[in-house]
Amino acid sequence: MFQNNNRGVIKHISAANLRSSKMRNRLAGIVIALAAFLLTLTLTFGYNADMEMKNRTSYQGVFENSSVQVIERIRTNPDVKAFGTYRQAGIVKNKNISLSLLYSDVKMLELSNVRVKTGSIPENTNQIAIEKGYLDSIQPGAQIGDTITLNYRNNVSKEMQTNSFVITGFLETGAESEPNRKTFNAIVSQAFINSDPALSSAYLSVVIQIADADKYSNGDLKKKIKEVGEAVGLPEQSVRINYVNIDSNNATPETTAVVFAIVFIIVTACALVIYNIFYIAIMRKVREYGQLRIIGTTRKQIRRMVFREGKVMSLQYIPLGTLAGCGVSYALRPSMWLMRSSVILALCAGGAAFLTVMLSIRKPARIAAGVSPMEAARYTNFHIGLKSKRHTSKRLTPYALGRMYLARNRKKTAVTFLSLTLSGILLIAAASLLSSVETAKRAGHEFPYGGEYRISLNDDLVSPSTSYSDLQIDNPLSDELKTKISSISGVDSVEVHKYIKSRLEGVKLDDGIIGIDNIREKDYSKYEKYMKEGALPEDSAEDMQILVNRGTVTYEYFGLHYKTGDKIAMDLYDGDKQIRKEFIVSGVIENKSSSDTFFLPDKVMDEIMTRNCNLSFEILSGRGYSADVEAQLLALTSSDEKLEYVSLKEQAELYKSVFHVMIITVYAFVAVIACFGLVNLVNTIITNILSRKNEIGILQAVGLSRTQLLKMLNTENAYLIYGSFALSVLLGSILGYAACRIAENTGGLSYFIQYKFPLSMIGLYFILITALQIAVTRIIGYSMQKQSVVVRLQEVS
Repeated sequence: MFQNNNRGVIKHISAANLRSSKMRNRLAGIVIALAAFLLTLTLTFGYNADMEMKNRTSYQGVFENSSVQVIERIRTNPDVKAFGTYRQAGIVKNKNISLSLLYSDVKMLELSNVRVKTGSIPENTNQIAIEKGYLDSIQPGAQIGDTITLNYRNNVSKEMQTNSFVITGFLETGAESEPNRKTFNAIVSQAFINSDPALSSAYLSVVIQIADADKYSNGDLKKKIKEVGEAVGLPEQSVRINYVNIDSNNATPETTAVVFAIVFIIVTACALVIYNIFYIAIMRKVREYGQLRIIGTTRKQIRRMVFREGKVMSLQYIPLGTLAGCGVSYALRPSMWLMRSSVILALCAGGAAFLTVMLSIRKPARIAAGVSPMEAARYTNFHIGLKSKRHTSKRLTPYALGRMYLARNRKKTAVTFLSLTLSGILLIAAASLLSSVETAKRAGHEFPYGGEYRISLNDDLVSPSTSYSDLQIDNPLSDELKTKISSISGVDSVEVHKYIKSRLEGVKLDDGIIGIDNIREKDYSKYEKYMKEGALPEDSAEDMQILVNRGTVTYEYFGLHYKTGDKIAMDLYDGDKQIRKEFIVSGVIENKSSSDTFFLPDKVMDEIMTRNCNLSFEILSGRGYSADVEAQLLALTSSDEKLEYVSLKEQAELYKSVFHVMIITVYAFVAVIACFGLVNLVNTIITNILSRKNEIGILQAVGLSRTQLLKMLNTENAYLIYGSFALSVLLGSILGYAACRIAENTGGLSYFIQYKFPLSMIGLYFILITALQIAVTRIIGYSMQKQSVVVRLQEVS
């Protein structure tokens, strides 16, 4: 008896079917490969980046200015699992590159994930362990045992000192492989600290690791660090939180939800596209499956045949996608690549992609297996619902035909619409995050008047024994310097930031030391939006009105409570003397983004102070950054160590280097998603047309012209493409906004992330899909003309 369960026959028929459907296979293969690529890239890069952030440091808090007694309390505190101590010794500045000199004990190095890669930890006064990246910029080729000379500013005495050190080792840090680095570290010995009178007298800083930190939520862990600081006797201002460690180790529910949403959308979009491709292919081959049933092929064998086609394509294209995903993930950041974990994640991504393909063709396989010989004989591509209603005759136009087709096959239309929408959602969400990364925003915070350059009193000289008021004695930020700056070609104006060191009467914490900043008359409108009560101060020394900002950490730390009309007594530091003044609160604002608590008008500050209280000059230039202007500014300031120069361009580049990898990653992600969406679009257009060749042939046989055909096809595609585009913009913007909000609350990124609607990218994507839709429709339309109507009608019979 004839046996029809020969597996070789099934393989042979599947292989023949694959060879006869090359266009379908290529489209499905590209989609499968892209899905595997996206899943692999998302999982491997995301995991490696997360592990890199976790491995940067293992501590959650920093306690500054810790005395021996405080350190002993930390040692016995049950909430502290481990701690390490360090002391800032000095800083070396070489053009735009800096080197921090630190003393660190062994536990501090361990908690900072810093190790001596080669060599040993310094022990003698003249020994140092340093990052090789810094040496490459100042003394290329330097090796262990060589001597280097460093000119640094002592972190305590603030004096410039020069010492020669013997290199004992090279450090390996978490930031070692970052591109365009501007800051490096070096470790000095305990003997070096003890040999310096200023450094040996200063308090240590302590890093702490909280016991059972993983049991706390992010908010509770930050609160616990502050509680420990209070318990050991430190003021709140001496407690710093390691936001990067906490936010990267404890993913919030919102972060987890967004990650799962991205993976779900990738998988679902891929599944819908593959389902659509196989569904249309099977509908086109109903007669062939019926013929196979006639010769004895069972339903199980037909189902196995369809699944085999899916398996073959998966085995061909999934490895390509996973390898490409691993390659791009590695190329984006080779230093953070973890081989073993990445391979496991790549296999998981490949398995997920394979499972997605198998699930997506399950329904088409069931449809193919369910075809009976009689159904195959009666089958036509025209689908008329059983509950069709009687319609009055209407004028049949190409636009009406396009709408009728979409309404007639609602299930296929819904699947196609959903797959296009999901691709668009991913693209808009990623584009939202990319357009919201503004490194210039963070730099702009340091230039509140909108300047391009800033000359200020040197912050490196400020210490517990030297304040800004001391630097303001013989203040180099004089009217003469301002006049010289204003005379430089390209300088539009010079804005002055003034500052007065003061002491609040009745406040014991930190001796009540607090600053008063100036408020310019032209900036009054900016402050009005933060006004909670009262009014802005009058610029008259007779009224002695002061503005209070209740939104600062200092206001809360000192326990201040002011309302309009209250009197505030202060001692103002006027150079080397103090002046007692009493102010009346004119108004109260709440601006949490500002660190300034008290404000006085410019004119009032000049009238009540006998000395120059300028803190910085901000230089505005309408033509932006100019190397010539910068050179002249440096010539005016470089000879005075009390002055410090910085440009907006330099700061923006510094912050841009911090986000270099993130920006490239998001760009790559956006590009791949755009390709995924465009491939999905091309697949939709091609399958919509080719699956109805015989139907279109009948319409052309009864008089449908080529122009009318293109109008009909463009109408169908327009409803699908532009409808899904509109929904993608809506839902993608919501997902993108959520991703930006999460990024804002992660590790202090609020200074860099500000949600911005990706209008330019959306516009570009709209132009691309419109051009692609028109081009592909025309190309397919023209290719169909090469096959006569008679030939296409013969396919019906």
